[in-house]
Amino acid sequence: MKACTDMHVMCWQVFYLDNIDVGPYNLPHNVFPTISVFDNDRMRVMIQRSVICGGSDDICAFAMVSDA
Repeated sequence: MKACTDMHVMCWQVFYLDNIDVGPYNLPHNVFPTISVFDNDRMRVMIQRSVICGGSDDICAFAMVSDA
């Protein structure tokens, strides 16, 4: 059951990361299945780049949805 839950979480992460605009870290949309271009390092970097936190007010901003 744990493996099934982990797979669902990973699929939602890939769906989220594939549909946001993280500038130069965006991946091409011409590769199928899309999950094949997401390795652990790529996912880590994209997650870090998708959220910008900090500053004196501790405000967090999330990446915009891409239009691709």
